[in-house]
Amino acid sequence: TPTKSTPCPPPEPTPPPAPIVTSIRFNELLPNPSGEESAGEFIELYNDSDTETDIGGFILHDASQSGSYTFPKDILIAGRGYLVIPGNISKIALNNSNETLSLFDPAQTLVDSVHYDTTKENVSLNFTESGWRGGTPTPGASNQLNTLPETRERVPKEGYRSMPVSFDAQGKDVDGNTLKYTWDFGDGHKSYLEKTSHTYEANGTYQVTLKTTDGSDDVIETFSIKIESFPKLDIRITALVPNPAGKDSDNEWLIIENREKKSVNLEGWSIATGWDNLVNHPIRKSFIVKGKSTAKLTRDFSLFTLPNKKGRIELRAPNGKTLQEIEYKEKQSIEEDLIYRKEKGKRWEWQKETPKTTTTAETADTPELLSPETFISEEIVPVPEEAPLEENQKSTDPTIANQETYKKENLRQELSRLLYRRTWVEVPQNEITSTYQTSGKVTATQSKNLASTLLEKIFSNINFAFNNWQNKE
Repeated sequence: TPTKSTPCPPPEPTPPPAPIVTSIRFNELLPNPSGEESAGEFIELYNDSDTETDIGGFILHDASQSGSYTFPKDILIAGRGYLVIPGNISKIALNNSNETLSLFDPAQTLVDSVHYDTTKENVSLNFTESGWRGGTPTPGASNQLNTLPETRERVPKEGYRSMPVSFDAQGKDVDGNTLKYTWDFGDGHKSYLEKTSHTYEANGTYQVTLKTTDGSDDVIETFSIKIESFPKLDIRITALVPNPAGKDSDNEWLIIENREKKSVNLEGWSIATGWDNLVNHPIRKSFIVKGKSTAKLTRDFSLFTLPNKKGRIELRAPNGKTLQEIEYKEKQSIEEDLIYRKEKGKRWEWQKETPKTTTTAETADTPELLSPETFISEEIVPVPEEAPLEENQKSTDPTIANQETYKKENLRQELSRLLYRRTWVEVPQNEITSTYQTSGKVTATQSKNLASTLLEKIFSNINFAFNNWQNKE
């Protein structure tokens, strides 16, 4: 016989899950206070919403997982408000390095976490949208951030094996804090100087890291540098002055020729000088020689000294390789201002400095071609006009009788001026002004053309005067 059964009660409705709180976050930490750490450490939370939030039952954990703190019931954080948990309340000892903090809600759902690698004494870690920053501790109030240090670093993109490569951080801090630097050259070597150099022993591409700290924050920058073997460059010394007039150390110089197509910076190269033992003199600052050009090297760039009697000079590449050797040996001290020069296709030889040649327009004693009057001789006396004499007729007029003597003397003076005094003969005013209308200096081409015109006039006048004199005889 079937028995009557009691129906099962309907299941109770599942309570809705507690809402996940996402507005609560870590805002400020002080893991390394000055003095007693357990009394000065704190953790600050922030409610990033306009609504008051109850965090009762929330749990804090550190990296050890043994250190934890559970918030009592009814712990409220006002909208846009702060909650500070001192270390002596939470009993969580914050590590000064390599620490992770996590915040869970009562359902063990992760609400927020933060990790830091290092800390500095009495510098708090502060949340920003772009990352955590150092600053002045301000528990329960708005964060006071540190101003980051700035650098205008000079890091080359390329370098050469076995040659020093220069690095310069050029840092500054608006807060006036002392900056510290750490260069990591990517090959296991480091430097702690603001301006330094490093020599790579193998070709390759290296990642260089610069860390700049002002006592509150570390700014880390990364660069890439390619190291190659040093190329063979066609660079030569072509002239030098060992004994200049005046003080040698002020006036000695070398001429460097760059036979390459591209410009070459000789910073890091060296000039070695001496006789038995050579002393190396590095070129200590930028010295650029343009392609297919020369430049004068002085002691402003390299503190070389050139012997005055016998000497050896070597041009050395930055890797220490000697590219050129020069030697001179004299019985007596070299004459002042003599230049030891090597011209193409010739041996080294001593030369005196020759004056710089200039064009006609630049020469100081060239007649100035400013106006037609410049070319008119003021000393030439025009010959008086006369009526032609009939053949075999002789004049009895004393004026006419003396006229031939006058013409001879005038011609002699004119030829003397033309041949010895380089004075221009008389040229009609209209011929000059019609050749070049100018109110200023004429060009070199115009000067040449005008000179040719005047020379033709000179010889034409000479020929005419001479023939006329001969006919009068």
